[in-house]
Amino acid sequence: YLVSLADEQIEQLAYIVQSIKSPTKKIDDELKTRLVKGTQFNHISLTEYQRTTIKDTEENRNTFYKKYGLDAFVFRTPAQLKKKFGEKIEPDINQAAKTDISQRVKFD
Repeated sequence: YLVSLADEQIEQLAYIVQSIKSPTKKIDDELKTRLVKGTQFNHISLTEYQRTTIKDTEENRNTFYKKYGLDAFVFRTPAQLKKKFGEKIEPDINQAAKTDISQRVKFD
């Protein structure tokens, strides 16, 4: 559908989308605020999201580089590191990992 639009039409559509981004973000922020306060909605809920990453410190970079080479020097996600190096890397990941928990709005 978008490919078939004339240049003027796609420009207008892009302008409309841009103009509703700010109000849409405000709606999302207010919705999340109400969910955090305990308001219940029929088809919208708040879920916890857990993300584990490797702390990017000089010590961690040196440890991973010495043990696993250049492929581990550029930090990847723990899942990518386990896939690349197998279970032997798990103790190092556990020492260097940090877990962030955040909340997301989920639409059912």
